[in-house]
Amino acid sequence: KVQSDLSTLDTAIAVYQMEKGDNPSDIKDLEDYIQDADKLKPPTGKVYINGNEEDMPATVYSISTDDGNCRAKIGSYTAGSITKVKQSQS
Repeated sequence: KVQSDLSTLDTAIAVYQMEKGDNPSDIKDLEDYIQDADKLKPPTGKVYINGNEEDMPATVYSISTDDGNCRAKIGSYTAGSITKVKQSQS
């Protein structure tokens, strides 16, 4: 669910950027692009982060712009980090 939510938020961010020409600053900015955006919350419990089962790192999703890339996050993690498969170090 977390990975799906983050992917949905990333898609909404991309549409927002195309339509507005700017980055959203908050999840609330995406209300026109996501049904019930105000109710979108991560589940409680455990989640797989880079292949390791860990406690959920946050109670809300957020938006962050790092190195010019605007992404949805849970704590400091993006959709690509929420996986049972360990990411390779390159």
